[in-house]
Amino acid sequence: MKRVNFKFKVAYLAILSAPLVLQANLHAADPVKISVNANMQHAVGGVAELDRSKYITLHSFINDSNWGNSDGSKGLSAEDATLRDQFLNEYDVYLGRDNGAYPWHLNRLKKSSKNGEISLKQVQKFGQQDKQNYASFYNTDPVAVAALEKRTVNMMRGGQPVMYPHLEYQFPCAVKKCSQYNTWIKDFDELAKFYATNLTYSYGQGGKTGEPKPAYIEVMNEPILFAAKHRATAKSISELHVKVAREIKKAHPEVKVGGYTAAWPGIEERDFATFDERWKVFIDTAGKDMDFYSIHIYDSYRGKKEAYRAGANAEAILDMLDQYSLLATGTRKPWVISEYGYFTPNSIERGEIKNAGYSKKLDWFNIRSFSSMMMGFLERPDQIAVSMPFHINKALWYNSQNGGVDSDGKRYSTRLFVMEEELSGKKHVHEKADSKWVYSDIVKWYQLWSDVKGTRVDSFANEIDMQVDAYVDSNKLHLIVNNMEHSEQPLQLDLAGTYGNKINKISSKHLYWHPEQQSSVLDVKTLKTDEKSFSIAPEATRIITFEFAKTLKIDQQLDEHKYYAADKNSFRQAIKANQPIAFNVNQVEKGQHGEAMLRLGVGRKHHLSLTPQVKINGVALKVPTDLRGHYENKPRKDFFGILEIPVPFSAVAETNNIEVVFPDNGGTATTAVLQVFNMTQAVKRPQ
Repeated sequence: MKRVNFKFKVAYLAILSAPLVLQANLHAADPVKISVNANMQHAVGGVAELDRSKYITLHSFINDSNWGNSDGSKGLSAEDATLRDQFLNEYDVYLGRDNGAYPWHLNRLKKSSKNGEISLKQVQKFGQQDKQNYASFYNTDPVAVAALEKRTVNMMRGGQPVMYPHLEYQFPCAVKKCSQYNTWIKDFDELAKFYATNLTYSYGQGGKTGEPKPAYIEVMNEPILFAAKHRATAKSISELHVKVAREIKKAHPEVKVGGYTAAWPGIEERDFATFDERWKVFIDTAGKDMDFYSIHIYDSYRGKKEAYRAGANAEAILDMLDQYSLLATGTRKPWVISEYGYFTPNSIERGEIKNAGYSKKLDWFNIRSFSSMMMGFLERPDQIAVSMPFHINKALWYNSQNGGVDSDGKRYSTRLFVMEEELSGKKHVHEKADSKWVYSDIVKWYQLWSDVKGTRVDSFANEIDMQVDAYVDSNKLHLIVNNMEHSEQPLQLDLAGTYGNKINKISSKHLYWHPEQQSSVLDVKTLKTDEKSFSIAPEATRIITFEFAKTLKIDQQLDEHKYYAADKNSFRQAIKANQPIAFNVNQVEKGQHGEAMLRLGVGRKHHLSLTPQVKINGVALKVPTDLRGHYENKPRKDFFGILEIPVPFSAVAETNNIEVVFPDNGGTATTAVLQVFNMTQAVKRPQ
């Protein structure tokens, strides 16, 4: 969507008795209208409560010593242990993910192995040491560590491609240079044995018994993208996942195993050949044995253009993989989004980032992407197992042979901690004895989201690029607004369902990029109940909390379900000019009141139409011209995203025939998903 640009300045908030209105006094454009029904619970697949352990997470582990001024060689000081605990507890953050331990655990077994087989005796010996080391860690502060353990309920451990057993197939090197593979483990079965026995002997039940077992195992991190370098194929990597999953399940059925931890999910590339070569192979081979699928989703910068995945593209990727999993295995799988954010290699093309060391602008791009993507993940609470905004505490392992500094003079790109000397953007910063580590701007994302919890309630915006969500927690209502537009936007809120409950206080957290300060700014303020200011900055997130005199009453229900086209022939259909594409969506449960949305996945060249004629059960639908997110700059070779098409609730039936006609040739209609919102009472939406 293109709207009028505004200078960033204060707007106005009007609070009326019924309904409550928050309105910007910006005369250049009509405000985006937002409605919230505070009395209507919004459940997706039966899930309505916000589980922060799935979303507000940190890529770290329980005994990570890279906090503050401490590091792995010195151990964690008492001062930095306090810093860690304050961060996790005050901002209500959960751990985490670790992809470095497994390669180390495996490598220490190499010397004692015989004929490619690991020594169970050595596994037991090292496991006892691991438990003793953890018990010592626990004994340093049993109360604090016990509290930490409660924050590891969704802990992930993962392997790396360096562990891949080359001897299973002994594929020749098919690229200029091969690297990162294992030459001493004899086969897949032996590596699977390692995973299972490591869980048995190196972990306990917490406290003095040893570190709690991880909840999730990602077999390998991003193995298929560079499979040829590992002397592997998508098929062989998928077979390895099956072996590992089955072996772990024998002794540890409660531990979830999945993959393939996919990087760079451009599944539409080469007319969806990337999907065929990677995800289709993986789901066909390993899908039935996986407890979850895992993927990495990043916005990025390509060809001197912003390349967003947040919005229509990310939704299309997940819808297509869900649909194919249903067809191939009979089920949708939970999702582990084990990395997401803004793809930030140190060789990034952006001059203002490439030419600096630490970059606050780069932190902002990540913060922006964290919120935009997480708002999408929050729409799938029944399916997201865990999601992880990607950054590292300090990344001291990066170019450790040169003190953490690469040949361009840069340290690892996105970190929670930086040295004070880095704040100016200076390059070639090495840690000294008196160096002081401080929080980067990344901490502001956690500060923004620190208070949000409760039961999800109905919320709606009449602009697709204004993401909204709302949660009720006793007498508090948290309204989250995320602006995907590149300009400041005025807002108008219709708040219903409070039954005359008096508002005692309104507070606001507004996280945005300040161009004059060249920094992310978290503006925290208390608003007067008769104050008139409310707007949202470009690509910003604003969380407004209303505190009422009494507990808010939730007495209405919204139940959301997605229904997928059931016929295999309807998956991934070629688009031909003026020829109908048919989808059948059946077994739909429809209530007396509600709403519906057709999510149509489409992959096409950029010059082709994205406004087909669409009918459901003979009723013509109005296809919007706007998409969720930004794709007008055409950063990728093809468009791939979902078209979100409102469906009159009266047109929805138990059996639904959908017809789509494009005016031109080319491309693919990948999926059709009917999103149905059954409500116990009708609601009125702003136009």
